Amino acid sequence: MPPSGRLAVRGPMMPAIDVKEGLSTWGHLAAFGMLVAGPCLLGWQCYRWMRDGEWPPVSVITALQWMEVKWSLGPTDWLGLFKLLEQIPLWIALIFAGVGAFKVVEWVFPSTPPQKTTPHPPEKTG
Repeated sequence: MPPSGRLAVRGPMMPAIDVKEGLSTWGHLAAFGMLVAGPCLLGWQCYRWMRDGEWPPVSVITALQWMEVKWSLGPTDWLGLFKLLEQIPLWIALIFAGVGAFKVVEWVFPSTPPQKTTPHPPEKTG
């Protein structure tokens, strides 16, 4: 282990990389990607509506069907969940997932160490 006591990975031509820092970076990138993808999807839907005069419905179920999730292609159970996810626009789900991912990454890998609270020294009277 490095002197700092943190786990690090080193490749043949790379400097040591802190694993926690790497996971934090990838987590932040994934969250940022979701936060950017949501408004981009909404923009694409608006563009299609203005061009074609028809709103292209893209729900959470649509995304699951694009990924060929078997349950979303022909559900036989959890039909209420299917109907609910069919009504949630994907762009909204992406924004909420991005915010949630940022919160989880910051909770698991805090960017700043917690501050130690020290009691204030007693005030001098007199």
